[in-house]
Amino acid sequence: MLMACPPAELVQAEVKTLGTGRELLWVSSAEVRIGPMRLTQDPIQVLLIFAKEDSQSDGFWWACDRAGYRCNIARTPESALECFLDKHHEIIVIDHRQTRNFDAEAVCRSIRATNPSEHTVILAVVSQASEDHEEASVLPLLHAGFNRRFMENSSIIACYNELIQIEHGEVRSQFKLRACNSVFTALDHCHEAIEITSDDHVIQYVNPAFERMMGYHKGELLGKELSDLPKSDKNRADLLDTINTCIKKGKEWQGVYYARRKSGDSIQQHVKITPVIGQGGYKNRRKESIDVKSISSRGSDAPSLQNRRYPSMARIHSMTIEAPITKVINIINAAQENSPVTVAEALDRVLEILRTTELYSPQLGTKDEDPHTSDLVGGLMTDGLRRLSGNEYVFTKNVHQSHSHLAMPITINDVPPCIAQLLDNEESWDFNIFELEAVTHKRPLVYLGLKVFSRFGVCEFLNCSETTLRAWLQVIEANYHSSNAYHNSTHAADVLHATAFLEEEE
Repeated sequence: MLMACPPAELVQAEVKTLGTGRELLWVSSAEVRIGPMRLTQDPIQVLLIFAKEDSQSDGFWWACDRAGYRCNIARTPESALECFLDKHHEIIVIDHRQTRNFDAEAVCRSIRATNPSEHTVILAVVSQASEDHEEASVLPLLHAGFNRRFMENSSIIACYNELIQIEHGEVRSQFKLRACNSVFTALDHCHEAIEITSDDHVIQYVNPAFERMMGYHKGELLGKELSDLPKSDKNRADLLDTINTCIKKGKEWQGVYYARRKSGDSIQQHVKITPVIGQGGYKNRRKESIDVKSISSRGSDAPSLQNRRYPSMARIHSMTIEAPITKVINIINAAQENSPVTVAEALDRVLEILRTTELYSPQLGTKDEDPHTSDLVGGLMTDGLRRLSGNEYVFTKNVHQSHSHLAMPITINDVPPCIAQLLDNEESWDFNIFELEAVTHKRPLVYLGLKVFSRFGVCEFLNCSETTLRAWLQVIEANYHSSNAYHNSTHAADVLHATAFLEEEE
């Protein structure tokens, strides 16, 4: 069973025809996805190269009409090449049934000699083989540059089916490959060193930044195994085993790694290695160092593995960085150990954010009670914590909470029934904020905020998740002190309720 994606929209377009041809007015445009990229594919253009009009050329013409493709017909090799260079058709159909008017293979080779033809699908129309003759091999056609062979059949539905299969097969694949050129261009201009290997540790790609940092030319690296390159003796003996174990589990590894340049010098790098699931390899991303004592951490990878628990930087024993942010990472790691899956995934996202910032320099001074660390932790956790020694923490109940611990909701749908019942009346001016204060243990802002912002569609307007909005409300609420009789979470919730009521009235 074949399924064709419906066109996303119909647009009207005028198509000039070179030679003696005709034009179609209605074409379709569709959306295509490749990984995280969303692309809009232009309407398919088809070039028919037939020396004269016959039932076969008419069959393809009306098939294009039925499929909604733009179509041109050329009668000579010269007009065909000129038309193709002007419009860059996705599909070219060449009449290969006779050689009296032009050599179809020569026409194909002339088109293939042009740069725009790299992603074009060329179809050869050949005559039906007689019963007493063996069917000819397709190799000569492939060598000439054709992609497919079509046995002569003037049926419109047969031509239509052939074109539709080409569109959703070769054309769609070529369109995605063409989009990949922009990705490689971005990689080539990236300031951070990037290395891509197969699952057998064979180097497949390095960008210019990697070449500059390591002193190698890509021709010296591509196709070689990582084990063939010189290693630095500054790494722990079991570091590679640790990395491989992590990668085999489908998790990314991030940490400090010493590499050896072509010159023989060792360089300390901050490395992130991410497995690419289903692609038979993983990518290795190195962040260049100015010297062995400082590490640059410019930018960050977008997460390539969805719904997976990433190993955090603080769990890597080879890490030698001592910066204030490592305290936050250790606290988050401790919180993850016994947290529900939804909370753990949210904290994974926090770790990703922390890795994108300039917080890993060992030149930063450390303080026992870093204010930024305290503020962040206060916004992330509803429980208190107690410092033991070094970077170790344990969690204890917040002294301001009652003995019956109230879990913070992930979304508005996770609000406990007793609170949800109170919030049903939040649109009324008579809403009792003090009842909400009592049932939420003096933390009404997050609950009321989630309900009010949901009613006003704030998440949709800001294009953010409800989890992000909740975290923002928690940060605000964490900086209020419940012991303050006036400026506290209840006061903030009361102001929010009044503002929402007046806004709704207007």
